[in-house]
Amino acid sequence: MTLRWRLTLLYTTVMGLILSFIMLTVFSVMTRIIDTNIRTDLIRSMDQGIKVNNIQGVPYSWTLNFGNAWVLLSDLYGQVDVYFFPEAELPNLTQQNLEPSHLEMSPNLARTLASGKNLQLSTSEYAQIIRNGKDEPYFTEMDIRTDNQIKHLQVIARLMPVQLPNIGVYSGVVLLARDVTEIEDVFTALKTVLFFVTLLAIVGMGITIYGVSARALKPLRYVQAAAETITEKNLSSRVPVPNTHDEVESLATTINDVLARLENSFEMQRHFTSDASHELRTPVTAIGGHAGYLLRRTNPTPQQAESLTIIKNESERLSHLIQSLLELARADAGSVAMNLQPMLALAFMEDLRRELKPILGQAELEVGGQEFAFMADPARMKQVMINLVSNALKAGSSKVTLEAHLEGKQVHFVIRDNGPGIAQEHLSKLFDRFYRVQESRSRDEGGSGLGLSIVKTIIDAHQGRVWFESKVGEGTRVHVLLPYKEVVVEE
Repeated sequence: MTLRWRLTLLYTTVMGLILSFIMLTVFSVMTRIIDTNIRTDLIRSMDQGIKVNNIQGVPYSWTLNFGNAWVLLSDLYGQVDVYFFPEAELPNLTQQNLEPSHLEMSPNLARTLASGKNLQLSTSEYAQIIRNGKDEPYFTEMDIRTDNQIKHLQVIARLMPVQLPNIGVYSGVVLLARDVTEIEDVFTALKTVLFFVTLLAIVGMGITIYGVSARALKPLRYVQAAAETITEKNLSSRVPVPNTHDEVESLATTINDVLARLENSFEMQRHFTSDASHELRTPVTAIGGHAGYLLRRTNPTPQQAESLTIIKNESERLSHLIQSLLELARADAGSVAMNLQPMLALAFMEDLRRELKPILGQAELEVGGQEFAFMADPARMKQVMINLVSNALKAGSSKVTLEAHLEGKQVHFVIRDNGPGIAQEHLSKLFDRFYRVQESRSRDEGGSGLGLSIVKTIIDAHQGRVWFESKVGEGTRVHVLLPYKEVVVEE
């Protein structure tokens, strides 16, 4: 995941949590305020009803008169329940006796409920009302079903003396209820609106943060793009330093300092390799020349001849190594000169076959493909092909095939062999300097581990590409791609 996406997700999540917390807090406060107002209104309405309907001389009591108080409280539902027990027995009522008798109901409640129905509290709620006593009202909520809908009620219940005309005074429960269905619907709609507003706000913030982060990270992308173009061949290049006075500017400056140190280190390495190779060439050549002279012009004993032969062969091997190091040092310095000339593909490969015939032994070298003209450095391309074919022969191949094809704007050479193949873990390292697939074989055969590095250097100088395809036991294919430029060759 990119830094831009991580920043977007992080800040969007944080802002979303903050916004959600604010929305939930606002919704909770609004709900609490309205609920408090409804309860306050219910208390005030009950007090008004008691003033109209109380027992003469007894505050907070109720007289059953079937209508007087309900005219005043016409916007509420009302109900009066009575316990036909002495007041002193109320705290000792059993679970079965907690439900009182329903004696009076407001006209609008009677019209709303079906016949024989009433506001029914649970026995635990009646028990709580009794525990609250006369001084503390009890609040609850309930749903009642009408003919076409379900109404949600906010209910206040209070224990108080209730006078039954011509019968006596008993303890009873007066209930008042307000229909808050519409308020609940409004809150449900508000909850939905707040949810979608919060969701849209989070999405909007995410899009905004994504855009803003792109602008903030723009200098960093410039630094990244410039850094990606820098290789070991152009260490003199530098990344742009944005004038942002922040961490990005500091990072670009640090990268340039590191590049400067790397360039200096590579220069020292190149100079050392080049100077050492030049200094070693003369004495190594002299050693090989004198060993050859002694073999030709003297009569050494067999043991002496063997030693001189070893000296001569090793000096030649060392000379080849020095020459390879010099070529790589020139390539690292960017001074690989290409002498591009028109070449004919089949004719070039036929010349290769004739030149390689002395080293083929029992192996076969076949040439195929199509004839076409292309531009390349003949000497360098011959060096590439000889190196690749020699590697195939050293690996034990008995048949090597060279093919050339013109594929659109590319020249495609394929070197195919029937050798033992190369394991997959080696393929990505074959062009590394001094890398050997089989350490012992390469040393015995005189390989330095630099041949394929030189091959890649030459192909890179042609602006081409080279890679291996191989499986153990199925041989190896080497692909060389060069850019094609149409050439008009006189017959």
